[in-house]
Amino acid sequence: MTIHKAQGSQAAEVTVLLPTEDSRLLTRELFYTAITRAQDRVRVVGSEAAARLALRRRARRATGLRQRLAGRPAG
Repeated sequence: MTIHKAQGSQAAEVTVLLPTEDSRLLTRELFYTAITRAQDRVRVVGSEAAARLALRRRARRATGLRQRLAGRPAG
């Protein structure tokens, strides 16, 4: 099961596989979602460096909402 498919569900044990290379997709928010799916035990497989990078990277949203609220076209 992927992290996104797991949102809103729980499992007794969860294993999180971190990428071996830096991935812009692995963010603090996604890592949080992954580890909080575990009810009893979480296992993180990967390097400490990968985990630290994930914790430093925040998700950036590009919805254009700020521009639309300001009356400017998004894009």
